[in-house]
Amino acid sequence: IVIDGLIIDQGPQNRYKTDAREFLVRQGGGGMKPTPDLGAVVIGLGRPSDVGATPSEIEFKNNVVINSASSQGAVKIYSFKGGAVTVTNNVILNQTGPGLALGSNTAAYKENSPTFEVRNNTIAFSWLYDALTTTRPASAVFIEEYVKVSMVDNVFTMADTDTIEFKGRNFPLDLRNNI
Repeated sequence: IVIDGLIIDQGPQNRYKTDAREFLVRQGGGGMKPTPDLGAVVIGLGRPSDVGATPSEIEFKNNVVINSASSQGAVKIYSFKGGAVTVTNNVILNQTGPGLALGSNTAAYKENSPTFEVRNNTIAFSWLYDALTTTRPASAVFIEEYVKVSMVDNVFTMADTDTIEFKGRNFPLDLRNNI
């Protein structure tokens, strides 16, 4: 799967309680449509359908994603065992929740976990989901368990919680030349 050169602005999909545009509508009711809770880009690959099938390869490159008001990541990418994911040369700006969320669709294959290479991206302005939220991350990058990640030459800035939230414990995380 290759996703290359998209420009996605979810701003027009966001719904506000008043014309002052200070508070997002998170749940429908009273004739108001809610703000979408899924990210601008969500890629979740399951198990290959054939025994012995080639693991998934995903490239997400040269994209711009702005104004996503999700709780799960403006860009969320999950892969199955043995998968290889590259995320390069993207700009992800002004989102609630994580800018980039990386994960695995299974915990059963720890020894053959998917690998992620994140290189030359800019991720900035990750805001809390709402003012009262303390349990949902607002990090530039959110990394779940059971994945191997290398992040090189990226710019991560202005996150309400952690710049990088890493749940991987005993899994490798390679960070080099990031700002």
